[in-house]
Amino acid sequence: MGTSSGAAVATAAASMSLGLRAVPSLIRAVPATAGGYAWTAAFTARLTETGGVAGRVYAVQAVLLETGRGPKGATDRQIALVDAQVTRRGLPAHGSLAVPVTVHYTLPGGEREALVDVSFIVVGEDGYYHHATRRFTVV
Repeated sequence: MGTSSGAAVATAAASMSLGLRAVPSLIRAVPATAGGYAWTAAFTARLTETGGVAGRVYAVQAVLLETGRGPKGATDRQIALVDAQVTRRGLPAHGSLAVPVTVHYTLPGGEREALVDVSFIVVGEDGYYHHATRRFTVV
């Protein structure tokens, strides 16, 4: 007599997992040459997907904040022109997407060090919205 197994094999659904880093990792401000701002900093925000679910960038936001180390002023509010250019919205599974970010700013007292919060919202092929946010320091 033979036996057969009718057991179902369960497959685990992939889950989107996002990471965010800056390239270069040390973001340096330089004196601004245009726009009436004191400083300019440029870097690439690299969004990485490691869970195996492709997606599409729905929104990206970058906000510059004071570090709070300098003179008292506009701490924790937008105080600059921040430009994040998404030229390609598709994020492949196990892939990455590079988004250039340029920040032009003037802080009270002429301070140079600042914080930049970069946030992405990605709509995954799983139908869910996924978020990635990271705070970077500009020196």
